[in-house]
Amino acid sequence: MALPGLMSSTTILVYQPAAARPGFERLVAMLCSGSIGAVFCLEVSRLARNGRDWHHMLELCGLVDARVVDHDGVYDPRHPNDRLLLGMKGSISEFELGVLRTRMVEAARAKARRGELRYTPPVGYLWDRDAGVMFDPDRRIQEVVRQIFCRLRELGSLRQVLLAMSGEGIHFPGLPMAFD
Repeated sequence: MALPGLMSSTTILVYQPAAARPGFERLVAMLCSGSIGAVFCLEVSRLARNGRDWHHMLELCGLVDARVVDHDGVYDPRHPNDRLLLGMKGSISEFELGVLRTRMVEAARAKARRGELRYTPPVGYLWDRDAGVMFDPDRRIQEVVRQIFCRLRELGSLRQVLLAMSGEGIHFPGLPMAFD
């Protein structure tokens, strides 16, 4: 089956999004099938989280004659001015996400420099204000954590460790009993 606007099935575009996003992939599939005539977006960054996804979606909208609608207006990606404006909106949105990400990383680094950065340690470890990260005081948990690292050196794979310990009935705290 040829897509609307394409000459033959040999020219079908294969699309691989940057990250698995079922909602976005469903939108692209619906665009390609011609089952929707407009894409409504409240915020460009929520719709396409990178320029590649955004521009690919705009191209598909243009191919199938679908409009893009946001709080500022209705755009036709086939018209150069609308395409330019939508492209700029996508680029600005991508830039803003990069700025926010940089600010969050810098804030975490600043907290770390001041000694205020806190995180939840993995199962088997606890955070103590005076001692920092330490083993859980529960001896059973300590033994299981040590056994995991010994088995990892022996077996070379976490999956093999998990299967071996599961087979022996050794339960790691914080994981469900069934490993399958």
